[in-house]
Amino acid sequence: MRTTALIVGAGRGERLGEGLAKQFLVCAGHPLAWHAMDAFCRSGEVDDLVMVLPDLSDLERFLGGAAAWPLPVCAVAGGRERQDSVAAGLAALPADGLVLVHDAARPLLPRRVIRDVRRAAMIAGAAIPALPCTDTIKEVGGGRVLATLERRHLARVQTPQGFRVDLLRRAHAQAREGGLRASDDAALVEKLGAPVVVVPGAEENFKVTRAGDLLLVEAILADRGNRGEKPE
Repeated sequence: MRTTALIVGAGRGERLGEGLAKQFLVCAGHPLAWHAMDAFCRSGEVDDLVMVLPDLSDLERFLGGAAAWPLPVCAVAGGRERQDSVAAGLAALPADGLVLVHDAARPLLPRRVIRDVRRAAMIAGAAIPALPCTDTIKEVGGGRVLATLERRHLARVQTPQGFRVDLLRRAHAQAREGGLRASDDAALVEKLGAPVVVVPGAEENFKVTRAGDLLLVEAILADRGNRGEKPE
């Protein structure tokens, strides 16, 4: 089944204080979004890439342009929020394939995760990678603990999240009609009543959110380079 990687990097925020949106911050010689693109291109699991960016010119400006990549790449302008950006990317896809929706700020994506999510989504229609919670999670409010949650029922969800394109489009359409906002695409599919299966994520597939995360990405990429390793 034709599979597209839809990489969402449309945020314009400069929360890391580097003067650039974080997906364009350079680690090991390339922007974070470049590393995410490279992971999909090397995986052998996708047929093309759709980059959702703040501006269409960013593909050329920061990511080498479409001609620099071994797979077809197109750019789509993002929306006001992440959910709007994913919807814009979905509009560029044929309805009969699979889509793997990924955060551009997760540059250390292993091939295994791409493969497992894709295979599970082909069978179930929707699949996400996740890791178990190892910390105790509490619900708090007003400076007080309200409840302690049972962590064996909780998981830390990552991307890429894989879906049949037609299923995810229906989920987004329902969300627009009902004014629903969600922090990930799987939550929208859940609202349809469709099953979402879970496959193992990877600790290195973390999302860059703080300055210290950039240092960790640099260290991991440098170690891989020294060992001549590629992410599996």
